[in-house]
Amino acid sequence: MISAEDWLAATTKSLIEVAETYFDVGTMTSEDFADDGSAKCGAIIGLISENNTVQLMMLSSRRGSESLGKALLGFEADEAIETGDLADAIGEIINIVAGMVKGVVNDQDDSLNLTLPTFVEGTLEPVGAEEVLCKVINMGPVQTKVLVFNGSPQAARKPRSSAA
Repeated sequence: MISAEDWLAATTKSLIEVAETYFDVGTMTSEDFADDGSAKCGAIIGLISENNTVQLMMLSSRRGSESLGKALLGFEADEAIETGDLADAIGEIINIVAGMVKGVVNDQDDSLNLTLPTFVEGTLEPVGAEEVLCKVINMGPVQTKVLVFNGSPQAARKPRSSAA
């Protein structure tokens, strides 16, 4: 099983490369996620094999996600972006990142399959035996939080109640 630290390193490296290639911005890491209380949105995608189950999530402020979506789709900065277009763009960014991550860890697990990306708003809470790691990447003026939810495909689920 690939460690959560290896997943996070591969995801961070891939997101920085995507930022530099697709958005032509300088990137740098930051110590913490500046939570200004605004709504958050992003996308999550899974990489699954017989030996590994991981979900990668990219999360930013709504305004930050809109900036990234507009940049990817070629919109002007002052142009409005509809939620459907935003979801497609952010989903495509995490899909590109996940494809790159798959390439990075291919020597450790060459049987990984990608799930479809899912657009999310708000926050996600880990459940069960998942291990969660995160890192903040500044994509130009957009602060993005990358999360890795690393779970075991064989992890036993605990019953939610004792009722039969």
